[in-house]
Amino acid sequence: MNRSLLKKITALVLSAFIVFLFACSSPGGGPGETGGPGGKTGGPEGTSAPDARSIDVLKDGKTSYTIVKSRLRTKSNQTSVDFLARRFEAAGAEIAVEDDTSAAAKKINVGYSPDCGEAEGGIMSFSGYRIFIDKDENVNIVAGGEDSLDAALTYFGGLIKDNALSLPEDYEYAYHPFLLKSGITFAGKDVSGFAVKPSVGDALTEKAACYVKKLLFTYFGEYLDDSGDGAPAITFEYTADANASDGSVKVTEEGVTVTGNARIGFYRVFRDFMLSLESDDVPAGTEYTASYGSFITYEDFGAKGDGEADDSKAILDAHNEANDKGLAVLTNENATYYIGKSSKIVKIKTDTDWSCSHFIIDDSKVTNITQNIFSVPTESKSVSIKKDISKLDKGQKNIGITLPGKAIVIATNGSVMQYIRKGANQNSGTAMKDIFLVDEAGNVDEGTPIVWDFKKISSLTYRTVDDAPLTINGGIFTTVANGADSQYNYYGRGIDITRSNVLVENVAHYITGEGDTGAPYSGFLMISDSYKPTVRNCILTPHKTYYTMGSGKSITPMGSYECQVTNTIDLLFEGVIQSRSVNDVFYWGVFASNFSRNMNFRRDIVSRFDAHMGVSNVNLIDCTFGHQGINLIGFGTALIEGCTVFAKNIINLRDDYGSTWNGDVVIRDTVYFPMNGTKASAALIGGTNTYDHNFGYTCCLPRNITIEGLYVNDSNPLFEDADPAVFANINPDYNSDTYKAKYPMEMTENITVKGVTTYSGRQLVVSENTYMFAGLTINYAD
Repeated sequence: MNRSLLKKITALVLSAFIVFLFACSSPGGGPGETGGPGGKTGGPEGTSAPDARSIDVLKDGKTSYTIVKSRLRTKSNQTSVDFLARRFEAAGAEIAVEDDTSAAAKKINVGYSPDCGEAEGGIMSFSGYRIFIDKDENVNIVAGGEDSLDAALTYFGGLIKDNALSLPEDYEYAYHPFLLKSGITFAGKDVSGFAVKPSVGDALTEKAACYVKKLLFTYFGEYLDDSGDGAPAITFEYTADANASDGSVKVTEEGVTVTGNARIGFYRVFRDFMLSLESDDVPAGTEYTASYGSFITYEDFGAKGDGEADDSKAILDAHNEANDKGLAVLTNENATYYIGKSSKIVKIKTDTDWSCSHFIIDDSKVTNITQNIFSVPTESKSVSIKKDISKLDKGQKNIGITLPGKAIVIATNGSVMQYIRKGANQNSGTAMKDIFLVDEAGNVDEGTPIVWDFKKISSLTYRTVDDAPLTINGGIFTTVANGADSQYNYYGRGIDITRSNVLVENVAHYITGEGDTGAPYSGFLMISDSYKPTVRNCILTPHKTYYTMGSGKSITPMGSYECQVTNTIDLLFEGVIQSRSVNDVFYWGVFASNFSRNMNFRRDIVSRFDAHMGVSNVNLIDCTFGHQGINLIGFGTALIEGCTVFAKNIINLRDDYGSTWNGDVVIRDTVYFPMNGTKASAALIGGTNTYDHNFGYTCCLPRNITIEGLYVNDSNPLFEDADPAVFANINPDYNSDTYKAKYPMEMTENITVKGVTTYSGRQLVVSENTYMFAGLTINYAD
């Protein structure tokens, strides 16, 4: 593979926290499947050279091995261990399952990878796993996350063929969904033969060594250790000048030497070296210099970085200085910065590289619960143009005035209430609102058409977009949860972004200390009034779901988020994963949005995508969605392509806002496991609207539905012989020809289907509700 292709990929994913970043909720191709793209092995099914001695794990229906489970976190993992045991039993072999105190002579060890000081993840990252045989002939199945461990056990069980399982003594199989299978060589030697050797007793190089291992596993499937006498090694040396702002990487016949110091770090230098490469083969004699120029550190302003002293003021002062002088901020890679009550918000106006530094955000005693730790503010002011424009028409092409530059325009009409919510969290609605992009000449961008008729305008403002990009890179944050009463008192203690063209990449956020009660969170990443923000290769953690009395006088779960996006255009959410299983129903979804346009998700592994109010155009590509699935309310085209969905429906049209999508739906090359395989009806599009509530607009089912390539695992239907359906029973009351509707919906006009297969072998039907969907048929394309 040409290194230019590698660079294109790594330009998206390599950075300070690169190794955690891509994931798959069911690595290896999904539940029940074995293998899949991204696996790395020495040969077919992980075999090595033909002359390697074989280890009989299972032969003639007998095994001498015991499954030993270690550090299993969830009932799901235990289920997967049971599945593996049943595979052996189905082959005629009885196999014991014991804990890690087992004295068995031969073991199949099941557990998690070393964590490098992380709350979760380890060397494998959340998405990866490794299966290998050690010198004692034990089989080791090691993963970085709950879902990847499940997939590893499924993969290993799938290797049993004809009641036998024989593996080479040096068997190793590594999986990550985005491995670069071609590998990489230094001085002609494959990276798999290298050791990583930090300086003995030196915490900074030990930290760097851990993250170098993570990087190399994620992209090349190679698990490097710190032993290997006589093997070429990746080593670390300090610069002669402790304050030097330049580091280097040198490749020789003996190995790779990374030079850095406490100010610039070591992992940061190696990361940037990898980004600079143009070839898979890095020859001896290669020398790379990482130059960071003038920058600010938190230590310059007195930060201790010991995880105990409150570094809030030093962080604030450092960024104020950086903002004033236009300098970047770099952090100490081995520091843990403690943030306590932090009375002042830290403004980030320059590029910031947190690398693999840790942060503790302690919410256990904070008083100002709504104030974020960091803000990334725009320099552009909001300007009213209400006096210049008296009305706006749906689909209007030009607003009739010129602007100083490309701008986000927000219009409201307070005399018309919309999104009048129904149900446990009912409310009186929100003023009519629209957001669109306008150029200097007043032309409305074709991708953000005006969707409402504004016969009256209460507010009309514009804000020019920030053209210069700003990057926030790296950082491992852990929030100590609030532990407050379970009431709707939202905490906002993260990063608030109101600037356009901001890239947030390789940031990880974990949560600890969630107890029996807790208040919900607005989000660790809060993005609003922004154009082209990008969140890439980040780890977000879903919050525990707490319950309270809702406005509808019934007990309701409180939505608690990691990322909320409002009044935003052209969001890209790429390579984002969550640190807990996407199918753990005790945790809320990580993402929600309101009044935003053109939402783009690519290669994300999260429990849900949720469009609340006024979202237009959604592109969900190569993603995995867990138990909360894809929730939509809005307009335009919703494209779901190359996705895996484990929720009740592929798309849930939110019933609290009328189950409306005024536009088209395209589902392409997607896999659907209703309710993650538990007993459930298979309905691609769900929702409820009983035609008795005024939501402030006419509700619509998708105008046109196109399905091209879909697998439906309807193996566990709620009712025997139930047909998989395009629509759920949207209106159960609409069950006869005499039904009268107070607020009827506009119905789907066309359904086109091509290349759909189901576990049951049954064809899709429109819906079990034949009255509501009378006259609507499925058009099967060739």
